[in-house]
Order: sequence, then structure tokens, then C-alpha cells
Amino acid sequence: LLAQMEQLNSANVNDPKAQIILNLKRQTIRKSLSLHNKGDDYDWDFWAFAICDFEQASKNQPLLISNVRRGIPPSLRGMVWQLLAETKELDLETQYMNLLKKSSPYEKMIQRDLARTFPGHTFFKERDGLGQEGLYNVVRAYSMYDQEVGYCQGLAFIVGPLLLNMPDEEAFSVLVQLMSKHSLRGHFTPDMEGLHMRLFQFEALVAEHLPHVSRHLEQQGVGSTMYASQWFMTLFAYKFPLNLVYRIYDVLLAEGIVSIFKFSIALLKHNQAVILGLDFEHLLDFLKNGLFEKYKDDDRRLVDDAGVLEIPSRRLAQLEKDHKTQSVKEAANARVLEELQR
Repeated sequence: LLAQMEQLNSANVNDPKAQIILNLKRQTIRKSLSLHNKGDDYDWDFWAFAICDFEQASKNQPLLISNVRRGIPPSLRGMVWQLLAETKELDLETQYMNLLKKSSPYEKMIQRDLARTFPGHTFFKERDGLGQEGLYNVVRAYSMYDQEVGYCQGLAFIVGPLLLNMPDEEAFSVLVQLMSKHSLRGHFTPDMEGLHMRLFQFEALVAEHLPHVSRHLEQQGVGSTMYASQWFMTLFAYKFPLNLVYRIYDVLLAEGIVSIFKFSIALLKHNQAVILGLDFEHLLDFLKNGLFEKYKDDDRRLVDDAGVLEIPSRRLAQLEKDHKTQSVKEAANARVLEELQR
């Protein structure tokens, strides 16, 4: 059914009679998806409609976001991610196939890091297996697609969850959109300016939403670069259970980068009592490795806790402006200091 649906969605039909037939086929598939998948918590009627006519379904953004937060059916997740990322109109899959024919200066580095990416997952742990081959191909292709970014190990962690839900050419296409449309690219440029800005925003938001946590982290000498860099660079995939990572991807693709801030603050808030009782050494380990434990069997609660947080886009924009101002001042001070040292 999904294969048929993908063919129908990619069909470009101008003949009115053929369009009627196409719509009838879509209705048949919608009914079949709805009828065969009752009894769980997903709104199959909505997802059948969205798969058949995403352009129309996406016009009602509140309904779309509500259903994404409620949950994308696993069998549809790969297709829905591509629809949310708007990859099918961009001819990225053809570009990917062409890039695979070329060589990248990062090939040895990528190959070396493969075993360190999802080493415990059966799909990725086998040397020269399908999982590692997919990671290698997608990351290598991206290193040539965006030569300024090139290669950074965190990219493979972003690609892994994509490959578990779609073929490699589609994973490449969604990766490109995550990097451009959802502004992850700045996390991986040589100066990592985008990452520095995100962490500046994050620290300010933690101070606003969780002042006690913010003060405790500062008192213990734990800066965001010590733990949250991995969150933004890998979308939590470096350590978090995949059921949580999938839900984070769902919401990110539907709502944008603001969702990463919301998930980050929700995780800190839910663990606030534990965090306030830990010293530097134990605190850092907990932030890196234990923060997700309370949510690992309840991904819906994580999404709900993040969803109730209010982070207006204008606030993020103001913090971005503040970061630029601070960066300019720091650069000027550095130049003055350099002159004095000559």
C-alpha cells in the first residue's frame, strides 16, 4: 500500500479524467490504511489522509502538529519524515547517486568512525554490513555535497535513525533538509558558530525556565559545552534510546529547531531534583548518560512535557542578536589584547 501511495504521490497528472482515477485510487488506499490499523493510539484516518494528500493535510498546521505529537505510526514514519522535510521536489536523490560515483577526501576518517556509531545496534555493528555501508555512503556523499562542512563525526549519529526508517538515498535527502531548512548546518561548519549560538540561547533559556538548575550548574562549573553540545550535534542520538530519538525527530521535522530547546529543558526540568543534589563529577555523568532514564519507557510523556513549554520565536531571535553582539565585542577585545602583547 505504501509503495502504491508513493507512486501516486509522485505522479504528475494533467488530464482531468486521469486525475479523477488517481483520486479514486487514493481514496481506496486511505480506506485500506484506516480499516486495517484500528486498535492502537494512532489517528489512522488522519495519517491515511496525510499520506494521500500531504499538501492538503499540512494546511491545517495545528491538527498536523497535534497528530505528530500524538505519534507517527512506525510503518509510516519514513514516508512522513520525507513529507515533513519536503524532499521529493528537490531532486536530491539523483544528486546522491551522482555523488556516490566520486571520491571524498574524508573517506578514511569516515571509515574509522563507523564502528563508534551505534556500536550496540544490530543493524550498524557488523563491519561492512548494510548499516555501516549506508552510514558510510550517506555521510561521504554529504561531505562532497557541502564541502565547507565536509565531515564531522556527529553527522553519522544524525543519519543512523534515518537509515532505520528509509533507504540511503532518501536518508541523504532528509539529512540535507535537516542541515539547511532546520539550520543544523551551523553546528558542523569549521568555526561551529551555529553551535556556539545555540548553546548561548540554551543557557539563557535554562536560566529563564529553570533558575535553580542554572545556578547549580554554574556553581558546579558545568557549562553547556560539556554536555549539551552532543544534544544539538546528534539530536540526542549519541546515547538516548531510539524510541525517544524517533519522537524527537518527529517533532523536529514538524516544528523546527525550537523543539530541541524544548526537549532539552523538559529533560532538565523532569530531573531537576536529582540534578540539584549532584556535585560536579556525578552531575556531568548524569547529564550525559542518565538524563533520559525517567522517559525511556514513556516517549509520549517526553513529547507532552516538551510541548507545554513556551519558547517564542521572537525570544530566540533576540538571543541570536545578543549572541552576535557579544561575539563582536569578544573579537574586538581579542584584537586589542593581541596588539598589547606585541
